[in-house]
Amino acid sequence: MTADMPDLGPAARRTANPLDGVTEDQLTAPTPCSRGRSGGSASVT
Repeated sequence: MTADMPDLGPAARRTANPLDGVTEDQLTAPTPCSRGRSGGSASVT
């Protein structure tokens, strides 16, 4: 029995597109959540 695989391409592109304009230095910028950052190794205490 073979299941048809859904085409994940459109969903993957919609997910990735907002990230196109993010630069490397923005990944460590503060976020609205004071307990972490958007990139790197954020530890929550």
